Amino acid sequence: MRIEIARNVMEHLRKFPFGYPTSSNRDEWKLLEVPFSLTDEEGELLSHLMPYSEHIDDIAKRLGRDKKELLPLLDSLLHKTWVLRRGTKEEGYYQALTWLPGALELQMSWLSKELLELHTRMSPIDEKYEPTELIPHFRVIPREAAIPFNAEVLPSEIVSHLIEQANDDEIAVTECICRKMEKIRGKGCNAPMEDQCLFLGAFATTIVEIEAGHRITKAEAKKIIKKAQDLGLVHQANANARPLAICNCCTCCCGTLKPLLAGHPQPSLKSNFHSEFNIELCKGTCPECVKICPAKAITIDKKNMRPLTNSDKCIGCGLCVVACPEKALTLKRKEKPFIYPDTWDDYLRTRALQSGRTEFYK
Repeated sequence: MRIEIARNVMEHLRKFPFGYPTSSNRDEWKLLEVPFSLTDEEGELLSHLMPYSEHIDDIAKRLGRDKKELLPLLDSLLHKTWVLRRGTKEEGYYQALTWLPGALELQMSWLSKELLELHTRMSPIDEKYEPTELIPHFRVIPREAAIPFNAEVLPSEIVSHLIEQANDDEIAVTECICRKMEKIRGKGCNAPMEDQCLFLGAFATTIVEIEAGHRITKAEAKKIIKKAQDLGLVHQANANARPLAICNCCTCCCGTLKPLLAGHPQPSLKSNFHSEFNIELCKGTCPECVKICPAKAITIDKKNMRPLTNSDKCIGCGLCVVACPEKALTLKRKEKPFIYPDTWDDYLRTRALQSGRTEFYK
């Protein structure tokens, strides 16, 4: 791809809600080559695609080009992981992706040491892990069994509902990219890597199309969630009510939980709940809540040998509630719960307004 076209692509993507990286040694140019190089025609088209979903007919009309001419280019960009598609190739909705989150997650099947090193040099892009008002792109989902039956709860906070609201043909599963990255680095844990991350909607359609994952049923998706719960993993999803991804995360590998638990506000939201103890029920004879808490928010008061919860550290996952044999822990809803944008496009619009990158949203 010619330099001037590559420059146009990068400048175009920098206007997206998550921006596009810059570096002193021009590593950002390599993102357009690894693992697939873009042609001049593909780069030219990518530099005119929007960060939100557009029907193929609308794209052709906006660009003044023939639909049949655009279809093979869009299909190639999809297989090179720079475009998402929902629906069929001929009548689908397409949107361009930035490097992260987006293109990198789709490249997990081709993840290599070279790509991982490039990713490490380029990250973080927009999120510098500093105090910010930007909405993170991921959120913790509380354990469903831990939510009190009489609690006010949004459908978007119930993991089984997130699966049920998806179309039957728009559910797919892939390996965990975070654990795969740690494995390439020679680190990681014993948590399973295969069939761990669920994708819905446009991400599911694209994942299956590029053979980076495989389609599953809602029943199979729920079995994966149940297995993750048995392993003590934390559910996370996109920070919108109709997420495109649901991940089952460990604190040692997860690219969003690790910085959150290290005290950085980005890039994951805590759930709208926090745990509370009923000291009268707690006997203080077992350390199950301390052992299972991923945020290390529970400690034992050495004076009375009773557990204490640090609500500032608690991420509201509900693992401790389910693990407690005395049922001495409950999830309590926060006084000011966060209301998630409905769709991923809605989230991106909100993010654009907060980041000042509003050119495509006026």
